[in-house]
Amino acid sequence: MLDENRVRDVFLVFSRPKVFFRTLNFSLTSLKKIALVIEGEIAGLFPVPLQELDIHWHPIRKDKDGFAVLVCAIERKLLAPWEQLRKKYHFRLTVGFESSVIMNTLEKSARRGDCSALFADHNYLAYYRLRDGIMTGGFSCFPEKDHRARFVEFQQLSGSPENVYYFGNQRLEADFSDVQSVISVPGDEETGTVFFKTFAPFSAQKISVPFKTYRTKPPRTIFHPGLILAGIVYLSIVFYLLRPVFLEKKLRRQLDYEKARMEDVFRRTFPDVTNIVNPLAQARERLKVASPGNTPVRISPVAIMAKIAQIVPEQIPFKVFQLTANGQNLFLSCQTDGLKQIDLIGKKFMADSFFSDVKISGISFTAGGVNFTISAKLQNE
Repeated sequence: MLDENRVRDVFLVFSRPKVFFRTLNFSLTSLKKIALVIEGEIAGLFPVPLQELDIHWHPIRKDKDGFAVLVCAIERKLLAPWEQLRKKYHFRLTVGFESSVIMNTLEKSARRGDCSALFADHNYLAYYRLRDGIMTGGFSCFPEKDHRARFVEFQQLSGSPENVYYFGNQRLEADFSDVQSVISVPGDEETGTVFFKTFAPFSAQKISVPFKTYRTKPPRTIFHPGLILAGIVYLSIVFYLLRPVFLEKKLRRQLDYEKARMEDVFRRTFPDVTNIVNPLAQARERLKVASPGNTPVRISPVAIMAKIAQIVPEQIPFKVFQLTANGQNLFLSCQTDGLKQIDLIGKKFMADSFFSDVKISGISFTAGGVNFTISAKLQNE
């Protein structure tokens, strides 16, 4: 049929035996909260795993204690072949319940209220109970004969007698002659065409359920615009609150950098100090010593180097890489050939009255010789 005809719309209606029905009571008074927990509540209530079901639910009663909810489920394997056909032939597929179609037709002919809907089709009988226009239960069977007897059983199971609307095959109307209302379906076929004749006048319209249903699907990630906006606002607030922390880290890095610079300047200015704790405070103490009342005699670097050349014998290899003089404080970074030469040089410095408090430190061995440092006090001659 699909190969021979171009089909635009296909209405797939599942009869009650193909659908699982369950009724649950919730003490919650919010449908949004019920939507969050219903999947956990219905786990284990069906003979197949939830992942294999297409699930719909809707409230059927509300009171001060909460909601009563009707859950309808269809096996996904029943939908799979039709989904493949839809992709192949590019038609619009509308899926519904038999009860939804009946109630949709019933709503066009009956007033909302407490009533029942009876559907008969050759060897199939379905009975649905409605409360305030909402389906609250139903029964179905495949009677070989005596549709009337099964109908009476359904009425007894549903409770007190009420207005019944018949919807189905015209040939079976005689079995239900005492039914208060009959919704006629054109034609006298043995069904099969009953739903087609129901849909035919509305083929250009969307067949809708007369009540709102809620669908339960396997968990998936949904990025709602409101959630994205809320996330942006939340991150903005967090950044604003944590801004002092970020600024503190930045300022701490700057402080560490300035402290390192002060230590470097202090070390180069006062090379004889090996233990640097607070370079600013230590520099102040040093400056007090260099105040106008205690100003030492300043000696030029040229005079210092001349004195060193005078006291160190020419046969001892001796190099000065760095000379720092700050008032009476002298610091020399030097190099010679070995430890014996360092000892001789130290004795020469100690023996001369130009130098006092002579100290040798920082000895290290390199490929070019032995490096060491000399710190001393300069004396007035």
